[in-house]
Amino acid sequence: MVADARSQTVLIRRARRRDLPAIATFGDVVVHDTYDPLIGSAGAERTLEWWGAPLADAVASGLVHLAITHGAIVGVVERGAVDGEPVIWKLYVAASSRGRGIGPRLLQVAIADIGGNHERVLLEHLATNEAAAGFYERERFAVIRRDVSDDSEHDVVWRARPLIDREDHYASSGEFHEIHMGGAWRDLADVIADTFGRWSQDRLIVDVGAGSGAGVVALADHTECHIGRSSRASRCAR
Repeated sequence: MVADARSQTVLIRRARRRDLPAIATFGDVVVHDTYDPLIGSAGAERTLEWWGAPLADAVASGLVHLAITHGAIVGVVERGAVDGEPVIWKLYVAASSRGRGIGPRLLQVAIADIGGNHERVLLEHLATNEAAAGFYERERFAVIRRDVSDDSEHDVVWRARPLIDREDHYASSGEFHEIHMGGAWRDLADVIADTFGRWSQDRLIVDVGAGSGAGVVALADHTECHIGRSSRASRCAR
Protein backbone atom coordinates (compact mmCIF):
# COMPACT_ATOMS: atom_id res chain seq x y z
CA MET A 1 0.00 0.00 0.00
CA VAL A 2 1.31 3.47 -0.93
CA ALA A 3 0.46 6.26 1.50
CA ASP A 4 -1.18 9.39 0.13
CA ALA A 5 1.60 12.01 -0.12
CA ARG A 6 -0.80 14.73 1.07
CA SER A 7 -1.31 12.95 4.40
CA GLN A 8 2.38 12.54 5.17
CA THR A 9 3.95 14.66 7.90
CA VAL A 10 6.24 17.43 6.68
CA LEU A 11 9.13 18.57 8.88
CA ILE A 12 10.58 22.06 8.37
CA ARG A 13 14.11 22.46 9.71
CA ARG A 14 17.34 24.35 9.11
CA ALA A 15 19.68 22.72 6.58
CA ARG A 16 23.01 21.24 7.70
CA ARG A 17 26.26 20.62 5.87
CA ARG A 18 25.53 16.91 5.57
CA ASP A 19 22.34 17.79 3.67
CA LEU A 20 24.29 19.34 0.77
CA PRO A 21 24.41 16.21 -1.49
CA ALA A 22 20.67 15.65 -1.06
CA ILE A 23 19.96 19.35 -1.66
CA ALA A 24 22.00 19.20 -4.88
CA THR A 25 20.04 16.17 -6.08
CA PHE A 26 16.73 17.87 -5.21
CA GLY A 27 17.85 21.06 -6.95
CA ASP A 28 18.81 19.27 -10.16
CA VAL A 29 15.30 17.82 -10.45
CA VAL A 30 13.22 20.79 -9.35
CA VAL A 31 15.19 23.39 -11.33
CA HIS A 32 14.82 21.45 -14.57
CA ASP A 33 11.12 20.86 -13.83
CA THR A 34 10.67 24.60 -13.29
CA TYR A 35 12.88 26.16 -15.93
CA ASP A 36 13.10 23.73 -18.85
CA PRO A 37 9.65 24.82 -20.10
CA LEU A 38 10.55 28.51 -19.63
CA ILE A 39 14.19 28.96 -20.70
CA GLY A 40 15.24 25.51 -21.88
CA SER A 41 17.54 22.90 -20.39
CA ALA A 42 20.67 25.00 -21.01
CA GLY A 43 19.15 27.93 -19.14
CA ALA A 44 18.19 25.65 -16.26
CA GLU A 45 21.77 24.38 -16.09
CA ARG A 46 23.03 27.95 -15.75
CA THR A 47 20.58 28.47 -12.90
CA LEU A 48 22.02 25.42 -11.17
CA GLU A 49 25.39 27.17 -10.93
CA TRP A 50 23.91 29.03 -7.96
CA TRP A 51 23.32 25.71 -6.21
CA GLY A 52 27.03 25.03 -5.81
CA ALA A 53 29.44 26.97 -3.61
CA PRO A 54 27.00 29.88 -2.97
CA LEU A 55 24.42 27.47 -1.55
CA ALA A 56 27.04 25.68 0.55
CA ASP A 57 28.04 29.03 2.06
CA ALA A 58 24.38 29.83 2.77
CA VAL A 59 23.88 26.48 4.51
CA ALA A 60 27.01 27.06 6.60
CA SER A 61 25.59 30.45 7.61
CA GLY A 62 22.25 28.94 8.68
CA LEU A 63 20.29 30.67 5.90
CA VAL A 64 18.63 27.61 4.33
CA HIS A 65 15.57 25.69 5.50
CA LEU A 66 14.29 22.36 4.20
CA ALA A 67 10.92 20.64 4.04
CA ILE A 68 11.35 16.91 4.63
CA THR A 69 8.94 13.98 4.31
CA HIS A 70 10.07 10.47 5.32
CA GLY A 71 13.71 11.57 5.17
CA ALA A 72 13.44 13.01 1.65
CA ILE A 73 13.73 16.71 0.79
CA VAL A 74 10.51 18.02 -0.79
CA GLY A 75 11.16 21.75 -0.45
CA VAL A 76 13.90 24.32 0.11
CA VAL A 77 14.18 28.04 0.78
CA GLU A 78 17.20 30.31 1.23
CA ARG A 79 17.38 33.68 2.95
CA GLY A 80 19.89 36.34 1.94
CA ALA A 81 20.32 40.08 1.42
CA VAL A 82 20.49 42.56 -1.46
CA ASP A 83 21.84 46.05 -0.81
CA GLY A 84 21.19 45.60 2.91
CA GLU A 85 17.61 44.40 2.49
CA PRO A 86 16.47 40.84 3.28
CA VAL A 87 15.63 38.69 0.27
CA ILE A 88 14.20 35.20 -0.25
CA TRP A 89 16.09 32.97 -2.69
CA LYS A 90 15.46 29.46 -3.99
CA LEU A 91 11.92 28.80 -2.81
CA TYR A 92 11.13 25.46 -4.47
CA VAL A 93 8.75 22.59 -3.73
CA ALA A 94 8.85 19.19 -5.45
CA ALA A 95 6.12 18.79 -8.06
CA SER A 96 4.67 15.78 -6.25
CA SER A 97 4.32 17.75 -2.99
CA ARG A 98 2.73 20.96 -4.25
CA GLY A 99 -0.69 21.99 -3.07
CA ARG A 100 0.01 20.94 0.51
CA GLY A 101 0.90 24.36 1.92
CA ILE A 102 4.63 23.60 2.00
CA GLY A 103 5.60 26.69 0.00
CA PRO A 104 3.83 29.11 2.37
CA ARG A 105 5.30 27.31 5.39
CA LEU A 106 8.84 27.57 4.03
CA LEU A 107 8.27 31.21 3.16
CA GLN A 108 6.99 32.08 6.62
CA VAL A 109 9.82 30.26 8.38
CA ALA A 110 12.37 32.17 6.30
CA ILE A 111 10.64 35.49 6.98
CA ALA A 112 10.37 34.75 10.70
CA ASP A 113 14.14 34.18 10.70
CA ILE A 114 14.87 37.74 9.54
CA GLY A 115 16.41 39.91 12.25
CA GLY A 116 16.85 43.65 12.50
CA ASN A 117 14.42 46.47 11.80
CA HIS A 118 13.78 45.95 8.11
CA GLU A 119 10.66 47.39 6.53
CA ARG A 120 10.24 44.79 3.80
CA VAL A 121 11.48 41.51 2.35
CA LEU A 122 12.28 41.06 -1.35
CA LEU A 123 12.25 38.21 -3.85
CA GLU A 124 12.45 37.78 -7.61
CA HIS A 125 11.24 35.40 -10.32
CA LEU A 126 11.25 35.10 -14.08
CA ALA A 127 8.52 37.21 -15.66
CA THR A 128 7.42 34.17 -17.69
CA ASN A 129 6.96 32.04 -14.56
CA GLU A 130 3.21 32.50 -14.19
CA ALA A 131 2.94 29.87 -11.45
CA ALA A 132 5.46 31.75 -9.29
CA ALA A 133 3.74 35.07 -10.01
CA GLY A 134 0.38 33.69 -8.87
CA PHE A 135 1.86 32.16 -5.73
CA TYR A 136 3.63 35.35 -4.68
CA GLU A 137 0.53 37.44 -5.38
CA ARG A 138 -1.39 35.20 -2.99
CA GLU A 139 1.41 35.63 -0.44
CA ARG A 140 1.04 39.45 -0.66
CA PHE A 141 4.26 40.21 -2.56
CA ALA A 142 3.68 43.26 -4.77
CA VAL A 143 5.67 44.00 -7.94
CA ILE A 144 8.20 46.81 -7.45
CA ARG A 145 10.20 46.61 -10.67
CA ARG A 146 11.01 44.56 -13.74
CA ASP A 147 14.60 44.01 -14.89
CA VAL A 148 14.46 43.87 -18.68
CA SER A 149 16.93 41.67 -20.57
CA ASP A 150 17.87 41.39 -24.23
CA ASP A 151 15.61 38.34 -24.38
CA SER A 152 12.17 38.92 -22.83
CA GLU A 153 12.13 35.29 -21.67
CA HIS A 154 14.82 36.25 -19.17
CA ASP A 155 13.12 39.36 -17.77
CA VAL A 156 13.09 39.29 -13.96
CA VAL A 157 10.27 40.59 -11.77
CA TRP A 158 11.14 41.89 -8.31
CA ARG A 159 8.54 41.87 -5.56
CA ALA A 160 8.35 43.12 -1.97
CA ARG A 161 6.18 42.42 1.06
CA PRO A 162 6.08 44.53 4.23
CA LEU A 163 7.44 42.79 7.28
CA ILE A 164 5.32 42.36 10.41
CA ASP A 165 4.93 45.31 12.75
CA ARG A 166 7.86 45.14 15.15
CA GLU A 167 5.68 46.73 17.83
CA ASP A 168 3.11 43.90 17.61
CA HIS A 169 4.36 41.54 20.32
CA TYR A 170 1.95 38.79 19.23
CA ALA A 171 2.58 38.88 15.49
CA SER A 172 5.58 36.54 15.38
CA SER A 173 3.98 33.98 17.70
CA GLY A 174 0.83 34.18 15.60
CA GLU A 175 2.78 33.31 12.46
CA PHE A 176 4.40 30.32 14.16
CA HIS A 177 0.97 29.22 15.36
CA GLU A 178 -0.27 29.38 11.76
CA ILE A 179 2.76 27.44 10.50
CA HIS A 180 2.50 24.62 13.01
CA MET A 181 -1.28 24.36 13.31
CA GLY A 182 -2.09 24.31 9.60
CA GLY A 183 -1.59 20.57 9.35
CA ALA A 184 -3.64 19.91 12.47
CA TRP A 185 -6.63 21.85 11.11
CA ARG A 186 -6.35 20.03 7.77
CA ASP A 187 -6.41 16.71 9.65
CA LEU A 188 -9.59 17.85 11.42
CA ALA A 189 -11.36 18.80 8.17
CA ASP A 190 -13.55 15.67 8.07
CA VAL A 191 -14.53 16.04 11.73
CA ILE A 192 -15.39 19.72 11.26
CA ALA A 193 -17.42 18.98 8.14
CA ASP A 194 -19.33 16.19 9.89
CA THR A 195 -20.00 18.26 13.01
CA PHE A 196 -20.79 21.69 11.55
CA GLY A 197 -21.52 20.99 7.90
CA ARG A 198 -25.19 20.29 8.59
CA TRP A 199 -25.77 23.52 10.51
CA SER A 200 -28.06 26.01 8.80
CA GLN A 201 -27.59 29.75 8.35
CA ASP A 202 -29.67 30.58 11.43
CA ARG A 203 -27.02 29.02 13.71
CA LEU A 204 -24.16 31.04 15.22
CA ILE A 205 -20.57 30.08 16.02
CA VAL A 206 -18.82 32.44 18.45
CA ASP A 207 -15.07 32.87 18.02
CA VAL A 208 -13.42 33.07 21.46
CA GLY A 209 -9.85 32.39 20.35
CA ALA A 210 -6.91 34.71 19.84
CA GLY A 211 -4.71 32.66 17.52
CA SER A 212 -3.90 33.05 13.85
CA GLY A 213 -7.49 32.52 12.69
CA ALA A 214 -6.74 29.17 11.04
CA GLY A 215 -9.53 27.49 12.99
CA VAL A 216 -12.07 30.12 11.93
CA VAL A 217 -11.07 29.67 8.30
CA ALA A 218 -11.48 25.91 8.63
CA LEU A 219 -14.95 26.37 10.11
CA ALA A 220 -15.96 28.86 7.43
CA ASP A 221 -14.96 26.35 4.76
CA HIS A 222 -17.32 23.69 6.11
CA THR A 223 -20.42 25.44 7.44
CA GLU A 224 -23.10 27.83 6.27
CA CYS A 225 -23.81 29.21 9.73
CA HIS A 226 -22.70 32.62 10.92
CA ILE A 227 -19.43 33.25 12.75
CA GLY A 228 -19.38 36.01 15.36
CA ARG A 229 -16.74 37.63 17.54
CA SER A 230 -17.10 37.08 21.27
CA SER A 231 -16.12 40.68 22.05
CA ARG A 232 -19.37 42.08 20.69
CA ALA A 233 -21.46 38.96 19.93
CA SER A 234 -22.53 40.38 16.59
CA ARG A 235 -23.52 38.12 13.75
CA CYS A 236 -21.04 38.34 10.90
CA ALA A 237 -21.43 36.57 7.58
CA ARG A 238 -18.39 34.43 6.92
